[in-house]
Amino acid sequence: APLSLPTTKQPQKSQLAPPSALQGMLPCWERALEAIRASVSIPACKDGSDSTGILLMRFEAVSRWKGAGRGPRRPIIRPMKGPSPVTCVTTLVSSIVAGHEDGNIFVWDATGVSARPIHQFSAHKAPIGCMTVFPALDCIITGGGTRTRAEAISDSVLSVWTCSKFELQQTVPLHGARARVVSPLEVYYEEGKGKMSKDTKPCLVVSTDTRQQRLLQLLRIEGPTA
Repeated sequence: APLSLPTTKQPQKSQLAPPSALQGMLPCWERALEAIRASVSIPACKDGSDSTGILLMRFEAVSRWKGAGRGPRRPIIRPMKGPSPVTCVTTLVSSIVAGHEDGNIFVWDATGVSARPIHQFSAHKAPIGCMTVFPALDCIITGGGTRTRAEAISDSVLSVWTCSKFELQQTVPLHGARARVVSPLEVYYEEGKGKMSKDTKPCLVVSTDTRQQRLLQLLRIEGPTA
């Protein structure tokens, strides 16, 4: 039986687009450059010659976010009526975290690139009484320095914030006590029959006081740690 070979169509000759149609096919960056040249006035050179083709650009470091849409887990900063004293300071790898008397926290760039705060949020309604970095959980822990009975009822807590997004992960109630000092601590634990382990477990030491007593609490961290 004869073989039936598939038929192939002859390629059609390509038609060149008119020059007016090629105008809209320029790359995006060329059109963007033309828009910049049209909107930016290019200064003349010192010798009086034309400086066409030289584009001067200035870069400015700005805040990573303005606080819009952060929600309750990432509360925006409260308006400041005036200067607020710094009550406590801690450091991260390349930034400085400062807690203020009005309950706000500002994060500053320690490399000197930006003169503006790169993060800012409201951590407590009361003053920031204590603050520390907890490396085992990669978080920052803050405590409200309550002054009145109303603040003791509403803001007597330890707040746990992530170091990356400064998002609230957990609050630990202190039942009306005021947190004075908070610090991470590595402790050995008993494996059994009086034998102590070679490894340590992360804990959190909290110093609190009330009108009746002063306590030193040791909080154990449960769950996976870094």
